[in-house]
Amino acid sequence: MSLEESRGHTRVLSALRETQLDHYAEHKADAAEIKAGVAQIVRLLKGIGGTPES
Repeated sequence: MSLEESRGHTRVLSALRETQLDHYAEHKADAAEIKAGVAQIVRLLKGIGGTPES
């Protein structure tokens, strides 16, 4: 493999890594949003339940 081919491969791999990091950040943000939504649902359900009768 020539030096130029090697540099080309390195550029492609760097671009792929950058894309993967971007996608990871998006998924991480989505997961945080889902987690916050579930926590809100749990709080609402607890509020609907009220206090237990004696």
